[in-house]
Amino acid sequence: MKKIAAIISVLLIIPLLTGCWDYREVDKMAIVVGFAVDKGTEHEYRVTYEIVDLSQMQAEGTVKSVIVESEGDTFLEAARNAISKNFPRLYSGHTVCIIISKEIASEGILELVDFICRDAETRLSIHLFVSREETAGELLQVKPLGSELLSVEINSILMEQKHLAKAIALQTYEFINCVLCEGKSCVMTALCIEKNAEEEVVKICGSGIFKEEKLLGFIGEEETKALSFILDKVEGGVIVAKTGSGEDEDRFSLEILSNSTKIKPVLKDEKLSIEIDVETEVRLDEHFSKEDFENEKGLEELSKIAEEQMKTEMETLINQIKTEFGSDVFGFGNCVYRDYPEQWKKIKDNWDEEFKNIEVKIKPKIKILNSGTLKKSPLR
Repeated sequence: MKKIAAIISVLLIIPLLTGCWDYREVDKMAIVVGFAVDKGTEHEYRVTYEIVDLSQMQAEGTVKSVIVESEGDTFLEAARNAISKNFPRLYSGHTVCIIISKEIASEGILELVDFICRDAETRLSIHLFVSREETAGELLQVKPLGSELLSVEINSILMEQKHLAKAIALQTYEFINCVLCEGKSCVMTALCIEKNAEEEVVKICGSGIFKEEKLLGFIGEEETKALSFILDKVEGGVIVAKTGSGEDEDRFSLEILSNSTKIKPVLKDEKLSIEIDVETEVRLDEHFSKEDFENEKGLEELSKIAEEQMKTEMETLINQIKTEFGSDVFGFGNCVYRDYPEQWKKIKDNWDEEFKNIEVKIKPKIKILNSGTLKKSPLR
């Protein structure tokens, strides 16, 4: 009996003595922090990798990167072709962003997403971007400003712009869910290069509009902000309300404190419509006007001005998406599927046409909680 107990004890201890089965030394890995995907010249794909330069880190104690390009007829082949004496193995466990060329995105990115899903190291939380430049790779050639790693800097810019309602972040798993979702299309953050007298910088330039897995086109920064409100993605930012025009134009900065948007489909007499209720709380932080808007009546009037402006911007965007793209990035169809599943079965095969013609009613409600620390503007 003691002998059996001893054998069992040994068998239980053995697993605790083993190391990590997939352990690799850091200095023998090429850590990929980001990569860009383009059409190749000799092969199907050209992939540009931003790789942490471990030799520089060991010698100087600073984190820098090197850019490596390779081609292949598949993404895995391109990754293997990037292997060299200096980079014996690419490791994508720390990859934070993937930039896709508009040419690749227009043809569809399911092959890329499939590769990411099957790779054991790549995380599904990686942010996806689409390039507005001729290629995606040229974005990674730009020298970073606030960080030694451009991919990390791009991710930081995304988080900042997302908080200002100027960008809508899209992670890989969210793209997959969106493609598989009934009655909904995706929006992807777009990147471009801004050139000035001294340097080039990578910046966010609106959003790419997708239908299923294919890019249809782009919208700008202001349209992206309106879309953020509709999709209930607003975390902060500023609403600039305007009254008058020309020399008589007055501007007011309303800092967004909170926002809640609800999309509700309405079915009446077999006819569908969409109601969008937006409730936003703001603070009056800036005010270029000689008129008194800081009493109760003035704040109420200013709220109505901001509400009408928000409504106009949203209506303009919805009409643009309907006419130019015909892609339900708002998820109206998914709301119908959720609330009226039987009705959805009847119309889902013809949803593209239904979406273009559906009536949308927008009801914004902006509440100004206070007008800052000054009781009265020094202009008056």
